Amino acid sequence: MINKIDIKNKVLKSGIHYVTSDYKTRNQGRANHNGIDLIGTNKSADYIVAIADGQVITSKYSSSAGYYVEIRHFNNYTSRYLHMIKNSITVKKGDFVKKGDVIGYMGATGNATGVHLHFAVNNNKNVSEDPLPFLLGTNEFKSDLFKEFVINVQNSLDVDVDGIAGPKTLEKTITISSNTNNSHMVVKYIQLYLLSI
Repeated sequence: MINKIDIKNKVLKSGIHYVTSDYKTRNQGRANHNGIDLIGTNKSADYIVAIADGQVITSKYSSSAGYYVEIRHFNNYTSRYLHMIKNSITVKKGDFVKKGDVIGYMGATGNATGVHLHFAVNNNKNVSEDPLPFLLGTNEFKSDLFKEFVINVQNSLDVDVDGIAGPKTLEKTITISSNTNNSHMVVKYIQLYLLSI
């Protein structure tokens, strides 16, 4: 059974999402499902986008997941995007991505019976959770909090403010060690951020 869902946070570029297999439920005789399977516009393939800001921690091929990407978000939750078509992945491990950035194209690689996106979410204890609330916007990844933190750090470093924890910020960021003056502005914002999460 294929159901169209109205979502707030898209993982398909078109914003059209049809669920072909729910979280935990499967056809009789198949293992429980740790994510949901999606197809796009006209019940077909689509570009895949990051659901929220984060850092790519995996971008590779496996025999079961096919070509896939895993993104760590700023509350230590991860989102996973499986079965992409060969040579479609646009990100590599270590890249920072923004919500809505294209990361690949839907395929049927790995252990897949047809073209679709298997989308999964793991919490900060690496346990799978139902991804549907994240798509609907009733659960969030708290990426705005991290962006606010990065902007504060960039302001204190006199860096062009873009809210991205990337090379421009790292180039001017002091190394915090036992010798670092704990009154430095960067230390203040790190402490405030850690208190807020």
